[in-house]
Amino acid sequence: MAAWQAVGVASRSADVARERPFYHRHADAYDALVSDPVEPWVAAVDEALRDAGLRDARVLDAGCGTGRHAAALVERGHDVTLLDASEALIRIARKRCPGAPAVVTDLCAPAITGAFDAVVARGVLNDLLTDDEREGALDVERRTHRGGGAP
Repeated sequence: MAAWQAVGVASRSADVARERPFYHRHADAYDALVSDPVEPWVAAVDEALRDAGLRDARVLDAGCGTGRHAAALVERGHDVTLLDASEALIRIARKRCPGAPAVVTDLCAPAITGAFDAVVARGVLNDLLTDDEREGALDVERRTHRGGGAP
């Protein structure tokens, strides 16, 4: 698989995310508007991974946005794959996380294969429009998690 590719849209939510001005036309302002501190979240995720014996974990960042959190996980030694429905946000995340696989895809039916030690999704489930889409995204995350457990 290429490090960066676009795929077809399977859900209405992904279609809406692709067109949403905040994620599309104004993606360059995303970090100025979503400025929550990265470190407390990254420290908690890193600690949980290390407590589970995963020092260099393979992490799937579903709904990575501009990659702020993913970049901090990469700096801590984790191998992160970036997913987002917004091509504009992935473009920014790719620059922030050079070398990380980055896929523009529908989170309800992502174009990825393989197993991950951890799947993270901060707030992206709020962007999914229906309960069926949220459940579909969680099912995909469960299937890609090495343990088959909850993300």
